[in-house]
Amino acid sequence: MDFIEQQELFCDFFQTYWAHLKRAHIIAENNDDESILNPRSVGNNYKFYSLDTICQTRPLFIRSEINFIPKTIDAIRFKKCDGGFFCIYMIEFKGDKIKNRTSKAKFKEYLDDLEQKLQYAENDFERRDIQDIIDHIAPLYNKYSDSLLNSLVLKPLETVTTALPLIYKDYCNENNPDETFDIVDFLRNCKINYYVVLIPDDEINPFRTRTDAKITSNTLVNDEDDLELTENYETNLKTFYERYKQAGIIDSYKFMDTREFNNFVLEIFSSEN
Repeated sequence: MDFIEQQELFCDFFQTYWAHLKRAHIIAENNDDESILNPRSVGNNYKFYSLDTICQTRPLFIRSEINFIPKTIDAIRFKKCDGGFFCIYMIEFKGDKIKNRTSKAKFKEYLDDLEQKLQYAENDFERRDIQDIIDHIAPLYNKYSDSLLNSLVLKPLETVTTALPLIYKDYCNENNPDETFDIVDFLRNCKINYYVVLIPDDEINPFRTRTDAKITSNTLVNDEDDLELTENYETNLKTFYERYKQAGIIDSYKFMDTREFNNFVLEIFSSEN
């Protein structure tokens, strides 16, 4: 089966989930039905497949009352591109400002503050009290992992390597199509473009610079090679996404704000509507 035939089968596969085609501004809503996208903008009304809701409706991800829905990007859309390429556009909408420092970096800042207070403790009682707090908090810090960072790291990876192959397998078992294809090999041959869409952030970083105080007590804190302590979420994510590019999981990635997203959709998809 050639690549063109595989493209048609991939489109047939997704068309069975037509009920999960939603306007972008709706997919971008949070749990309080607040969207980071302006519904009055034309591009924000274009429809994408809501991959989260597709996964949430698939029984294969729930067994023996255990829910193991994979981490997936919010929206997906695809089209045939110039040069014989098949382009897949994966979109993640985030209301968080990922130019901010990671929560683990802020956690480290608080520990540094305690270390500084320890140096200037006025008596042995105060010194023991502060040291006791440090000794209890430091092990928690070393095992702490930032949930926002983890989620944004895993979503493109699990979407391509886990969610889409499993959903396609489930589709085949349920519909018994006359023709099937190797979706893993197909995805390797597609141009997969990943976008993280953010609220506009023109503000100065609101978090203060970490103290320069050096650790002088017997804490277990060690921030060497800790990716979560780099400048901000975006810097961390680029480290992972560059690896995904090198591994051929995605072809490109970009961070854009909501204003750019509207223009991006109009530029890429306007000819289809």
